[in-house]
Amino acid sequence: MSHNKQHIILNKYFENQINFRSSLSFLINDIDQNSEIVFDFNDIEFISRAALHELIAYLRKLDANQIEYELIHLNPDVKLMLDKVEQSMDKNTKSNTYVRKLHFNSHEDLNHYLESMEA
Repeated sequence: MSHNKQHIILNKYFENQINFRSSLSFLINDIDQNSEIVFDFNDIEFISRAALHELIAYLRKLDANQIEYELIHLNPDVKLMLDKVEQSMDKNTKSNTYVRKLHFNSHEDLNHYLESMEA
């Protein structure tokens, strides 16, 4: 393996946020995997759960192929989201995304429920 580093400055591609899995996927497909890869998150303020899932899956492939990589300049919010997505991938469930579904038999039941929320 070469000792060259491939420095990927994410804000050159995404400005300050990465919203879509597909956007990151296109970038990942163009990476030369014959050198160490540095993902620079400088000025990236937000990355979606789906994009992080794509990135983590890619990083795990790099690990499996013994390709070195580094994530640098992650802001605390991005780091927190990265940790949560990684944990949910390990558990195969999404952390903190449970949404309770409600079912009402009538509009009257719905109205009664909504009125109870106002109290």
